[in-house]
Amino acid sequence: MKPFRGHLNWHEVRDTVDTLQLHRFSRTPAVTASYLDYLQGHVKRYSSVSDCVKVETLGFPAYYKDGLIHAVPVEKAVGWKVRPWTLTLNRFPYALEDGVEHWVLWSIGPNELSTMQIESILRKQLDGSEFCYLANPPSLKSVPDIHHWHVFVRRV
Repeated sequence: MKPFRGHLNWHEVRDTVDTLQLHRFSRTPAVTASYLDYLQGHVKRYSSVSDCVKVETLGFPAYYKDGLIHAVPVEKAVGWKVRPWTLTLNRFPYALEDGVEHWVLWSIGPNELSTMQIESILRKQLDGSEFCYLANPPSLKSVPDIHHWHVFVRRV
């Protein structure tokens, strides 16, 4: 985990996203501790972090095998109320000043959402708020097999 570097304001967040200087983002010590507890406790009940996100965030049906929770594969989840995407507040947000929110846009499927699709979703869901977003490079993705974007929001 990266060391805490302080809270970023909206302009610093925009600059960080625009320049992809992702090392500027950090979590507070309390959020980092909560995240590590979550990984060590809650997520360990699942076969993978990916299955945890699929079941808890995207609504996949689940089954138990070898004492672990598994998400039903996408192709077998047809007919269930699996959401193709969902926008959620980040449970473990980066350290941001008051007035700046950290969300995550999750998407299933073989292809990433296009820029046009992402921005359409965000405009509709965030009701006129200012936003910027980014996808972490593969080396930094905590859930590498599910497309997701960090979305930063300033309400207007």
